[in-house]
Amino acid sequence: MSHLLDYLDDPADKDLQNEIVGEVWDLMRQLKARGLLPRLLPLFSSDNPTVRREAATACLRIAEAQAVETLEAVSHNDIYDGFAAREALARWCAQGTIVYGV
Repeated sequence: MSHLLDYLDDPADKDLQNEIVGEVWDLMRQLKARGLLPRLLPLFSSDNPTVRREAATACLRIAEAQAVETLEAVSHNDIYDGFAAREALARWCAQGTIVYGV
């Protein structure tokens, strides 16, 4: 939930937010390297939109239809996660790319 940090009031929060996001994607890269991304599939039904978004983005190559459906659902219901989900979908549809080496 790094988007809850208020980097406008405290610029150090932006560094912390970037650190948290980097750690999440380090984990995703490790799961990919070990062939364990399918373990994220159950997270597509999480109550937490950030968890759903991150898991779906990481799994676009291994479960495209489910991941796109999840990202589309998230894109409609949360400001921060919705924006990030739309960005992930746009990147995937236009370029076939996923961020951070996953």
